[in-house]
Amino acid sequence: MEINFLKSKVVVLCTIFVFFVAISGIHGANLDNGIMDSNNNYNSFINDNQSISNQSNKISDLKKISTPSSNNGSNKVSNKDSSKNTNKKHINLAAAGENKLTTLSQSSILSAGVKVKDYIRSKKKLPDYITISSQNFSMTEYMYMLSKTVYYKYSNNKNNVAIKYNIKNPSKPAGSDINKEFSKSTYISLSKKIIKYIDTNNKAPNYVTSGNSKFQYQSLIYFFSEILGYVKVKGELPRSVAVAIKSSNGINKYLPKFDTGSKLATSTSTKTSKAKTITLKLSSILDGSKRVKDYVESYGKLPNYVSVSGKNYNMANFLYLMSNAIINTKNKKTTNIQVISVKMPSKDSGSIKNGKISKNTYITLANNAIKYISSKKQAPNNLKTNIGSLKFSLTVYTFSKILSHVKSKKVLPSSISVKNTSIKELTIEINMGSGNYLKSTKNAQAMDVTIKDLSNSITKNSKNDQQKANAIFEWVKYNIDYSFYYNTRYGAVNTLKNKIGNCVDTTHLLIALSRASGLGARYVHGYCEFSSGTTYGHVWAQIWIDNKWVTADAISLRNNLGTINNWDTSSYTLKGIYTELPF
Repeated sequence: MEINFLKSKVVVLCTIFVFFVAISGIHGANLDNGIMDSNNNYNSFINDNQSISNQSNKISDLKKISTPSSNNGSNKVSNKDSSKNTNKKHINLAAAGENKLTTLSQSSILSAGVKVKDYIRSKKKLPDYITISSQNFSMTEYMYMLSKTVYYKYSNNKNNVAIKYNIKNPSKPAGSDINKEFSKSTYISLSKKIIKYIDTNNKAPNYVTSGNSKFQYQSLIYFFSEILGYVKVKGELPRSVAVAIKSSNGINKYLPKFDTGSKLATSTSTKTSKAKTITLKLSSILDGSKRVKDYVESYGKLPNYVSVSGKNYNMANFLYLMSNAIINTKNKKTTNIQVISVKMPSKDSGSIKNGKISKNTYITLANNAIKYISSKKQAPNNLKTNIGSLKFSLTVYTFSKILSHVKSKKVLPSSISVKNTSIKELTIEINMGSGNYLKSTKNAQAMDVTIKDLSNSITKNSKNDQQKANAIFEWVKYNIDYSFYYNTRYGAVNTLKNKIGNCVDTTHLLIALSRASGLGARYVHGYCEFSSGTTYGHVWAQIWIDNKWVTADAISLRNNLGTINNWDTSSYTLKGIYTELPF
């Protein structure tokens, strides 16, 4: 699942699940984004994220999350495993003999949202309950106050939120796969539906519908917790939330319930146990390597983690595993590879020339990586090669390509191509929507009078965003001639003046006009094979229309809004996605 926020837009990507709630404005709030195995596939809507998994998420035995109370700033976590008591009667967890609270401040609920969000990201499931102002609340009770808080923020209602107690669990949570963007008005409608349902039935809903989608109970709680986390940081609701989550995702498999006789822990101390040795099959590492490779080539950055056999490994851990997999493949060994704890490198530094690395060279690199990591318990910043220093991120990508070849061909490649490309560690973008994807920049001068006047003129007869975007696209396509040169030369204003530009300047103008009309727009940079047979670096736009990004490449008369015909969209290499182009 994934969540991302467009500065006011949230994209929920469930990395954990992957429920990518992209809160843009989360490619983005910073959700840990990762790659999981095949059964829990999801795609981050704004191409930021990322988890794929072939095993169900395991249930942790940490069940309770506490937010700072009004009297105590400490967060308490219970290690009582109430999952063993799922058949016992549901109760409210207010401490016996105490007066139950009747209301909670919105700020305390926002803090609770952050705690729940962080717990779910870490444990891949809902907690059994949440402590707010020294009192424990079930997830159903939390869902109600969560929905109320979101609605109050939308309505600019600053009152405390009334607490509703003893809300029953949903009878049979279920839902559909979801891969869409929810506008603010849409997710506010969801919150109102939840409030109305609970007020009427005193029970949490199994799911809430939105169009053809059924948003399952557990995912809804995470979804709105991410929104609260965003509000806690930014002080405003996200403009939209993009969600990609499978109904089979691990978060939807655990339904919190309570034990009437259990005592709540008051200490954060837990019993320590001897660490268990974990090993992984070579085939599992090969599968994970293929997913890392595909992720990097889709999003231009490393994932935060990859899920292998039901556990998540950061890129430093996985570099160690891949290095051993390369050596084992070379030596024709099929024994399992032991997992060790590895810190990320202190920095991702290094520079190489484009070229090829021979099998002997990359085997040496793998051995050097193993020696360094075994000694330092940290991934190296770079590895030395005959064509320069291969920085950490490129080492991970290069090794993932090598093992992807092994997965497909059953043998190590004789050599591997390496390009000095920029790969960044994945983070979820916050501040994407109205704050960035609509802003005027140095080369996309959306606030320039000439740009604004032209945009208004082009779209004056448009009745919706689709018509506005299409009108702008067609105007640029038919009025700006193409000229071949590299990078930015004119910017939007002078491209309009000269009526000529390369792909970069044409896109500057397309984005400036779109933003001036109120349409979010962003740049995409890739390495593309054109129908002429040549391959070049290329820039095009994506425009936000009806809760999704629509491709817009206006340099060819053969293209239409949402359709590209002048280069092969199935084989390009993504270099980056930007709100403001760096070249």
